[in-house]
Amino acid sequence: MLTIRLGNTEYDPVYWRVDAKNDDEIKYGILSSISEINKLNIYLKNSVKVLVSSRKIIFRKLTITNVKVIRSIRSISFAIEKSIADDIDKFHVSILKYDEEFLYVAIVEHELMELWLYLLRTNGVIIESLIPDVLILPFINGEWSAVKLDEEWIVRNNEVSGFLVSDELFEKIYSFWYSSTLVNIMNDCDVKNVNWRVIRNKDPLHFMAKDIQSCNSSLLTGKYKFHDGAGITHRYISRVTGWGVLLSLIICLNTWHDGYKIAQATDMLDVYSNFYYSQFPIVNESGDLSRNESSVDFINLLSYLLGYFDDKDLDIVSFHFSKEDKAIFFDVDRIDPSMKMDFPEWAGNENEKIKISQSYNESGKDRVIFKYP
Repeated sequence: MLTIRLGNTEYDPVYWRVDAKNDDEIKYGILSSISEINKLNIYLKNSVKVLVSSRKIIFRKLTITNVKVIRSIRSISFAIEKSIADDIDKFHVSILKYDEEFLYVAIVEHELMELWLYLLRTNGVIIESLIPDVLILPFINGEWSAVKLDEEWIVRNNEVSGFLVSDELFEKIYSFWYSSTLVNIMNDCDVKNVNWRVIRNKDPLHFMAKDIQSCNSSLLTGKYKFHDGAGITHRYISRVTGWGVLLSLIICLNTWHDGYKIAQATDMLDVYSNFYYSQFPIVNESGDLSRNESSVDFINLLSYLLGYFDDKDLDIVSFHFSKEDKAIFFDVDRIDPSMKMDFPEWAGNENEKIKISQSYNESGKDRVIFKYP
């Protein structure tokens, strides 16, 4: 894994370190500027952990009065605008950590964020994280951790904050306000008038790279979470791929289910069609019923009877078929007893084969029954 540390301009030196399982394979060094990053091409095939200078990063600790505030960067921005004495819209606000009482944020100008991302993108660096350098130093409660790069000191003085100062100011600030604080110095350097403990290492990024795996304080939040090119991490690609596979699976299952329902409906239609045609023959076969003495030709008979009752000037109240009885039942208005019920001119089965009976219905209507033998 390659770790690099950027300054605040494209001309600042770039510190780099490559960690490996075997100590013999660990490499580190300094590039004169980001433009020389192509010298590390062999390590740029994978995503890179990027540290950025905290010189122009503001750290703030806010008291939480409403948990909902955590979900609104706009509300947080208004809360800290007075403390930075500038237009908050010029700044990117990133939540580093929060608990039940406090919220810890990092504030950096959009202009500087965009510069860092532009330099990385144009030089082909794929970012895994973008972390303030002070937050990678070891945190020891009540003590400072510090490392010297060129003529400035990177100091972590709290769990979620730190600062950068020049070599000259470092000793003055310490001796004036923090003279009793123990300082853990992480690389070889000459220090005067400081209560310090040296943990020596020739590489200034040694302790930073060691703790970077457990650091979640990335500045890639909000609109910079998925910035063009450089911000597409392996985790993001895996997530998009996973959602794509899941969506494809859902579409396939839905298509299969719809196909199954169509096939099931087709089978049911076949069953009912076969049942229908077994009960009601096709047209050509129905035409044969009028010539089949054993058939019950209801359709031809009904067609005749409707005209028959109309000629008799009888009002039909209702009628129904009974296949089992081989009969058609008509409920009609009262029939004159002198009226003769016969079948002249019917071209269906022979008249004498149709039996006609008449009865009185409880509804006050007469019932006429035409029955096949």
